Amino acid sequence: MNTQDLLDKIEKKVQDGAGFNRSTDLLPLLNEGLLFTARQRPLPELRAKDSVVALVGQDQVALPDNYHTHLFEVYNVDQKQPCRLCYSLNTLNRMYEKDSKGKVEAVATEGDSVLHHRRIPEEETEELRLTYYKKPTALTDSGDSIPTCIPSALRRQILVNYVLWQVFEDIEDGIEGQKINTQYYASEYSAGVMMLEKFLPDVSRPRHYYPRKARTF
Repeated sequence: MNTQDLLDKIEKKVQDGAGFNRSTDLLPLLNEGLLFTARQRPLPELRAKDSVVALVGQDQVALPDNYHTHLFEVYNVDQKQPCRLCYSLNTLNRMYEKDSKGKVEAVATEGDSVLHHRRIPEEETEELRLTYYKKPTALTDSGDSIPTCIPSALRRQILVNYVLWQVFEDIEDGIEGQKINTQYYASEYSAGVMMLEKFLPDVSRPRHYYPRKARTF
């Protein structure tokens, strides 16, 4: 099922006169749903590799432009060793002093744009090879546009229901009592994500490092 087909099905479900434009409202929601789903469930087709360079005197570096979620491997090419993936920047800061100098051996992401690292290169830059899940290709209102990262049997179940969930949440805004259509399409979307987990094999996920805490007895 291509993007045109998905939009056609959405338009048939949206009430006449609801004020939702196919290109300016429904298509952006369709892309939003694809990004939202790809963040909830790592999709095998979106696995990617790229390299960044840790600069001398710097403790962070920009993540690749196509980075989306689930950084699960970082390898220091120059030092020929993997880096620890810390759960958060706070974890990284507990393990190292902020200005700690030396080879890069541990990292932590912050949002979708920054990779923090310790230690800080002192004399030469260091190449870090990243493995992660990238952003899906943006959908366009075309028969050639296909969300291939989602199995064909689930594209309608997931993407159409996501858009209808958002549309009816807006339509039913201010209605007292239960928002019947909103709840229905939200439930159908959630069911699609659960099916997605059964359709796809287990994928690589990050194994975060947690520093051990000292215990007192």
